[in-house]
Amino acid sequence: MNKKKEYLAEIFLKVSKHNKIIRNILRLNLGFLKGTYTKLSDEDFQEIEKSYNTDNYIQRAVLVIDNYFSEEELNKLIDFFSSPLGQKISDSSFTTKLEKLIKIMTQEAEKELNAKQKNYIQREKT
Repeated sequence: MNKKKEYLAEIFLKVSKHNKIIRNILRLNLGFLKGTYTKLSDEDFQEIEKSYNTDNYIQRAVLVIDNYFSEEELNKLIDFFSSPLGQKISDSSFTTKLEKLIKIMTQEAEKELNAKQKNYIQREKT
């Protein structure tokens, strides 16, 4: 990917607030993992946190964007998300509701996995 397109992809992530969404999803996933894998040591979990580095995931998103959008399309997307309507979409309750939905789904999955983990531990004891 050329530097210009990489720059445009990073700007797109910023103006569309997708970088914030990525950050929030990673934070939620880390909380989920910590709650699920309670037997991990602090050192093990710190290693996992390092691999969940936001910058790594932003760079991966940039690569996806590179394969999906042309420079012209990125410029149009940046223009749109910089417009009042684009800002309304990225700043509104729309994004907040998506984030809340992801959080709820993560919590539900965590409860289910915790229940399965407890059942597994109980079966091991018997």
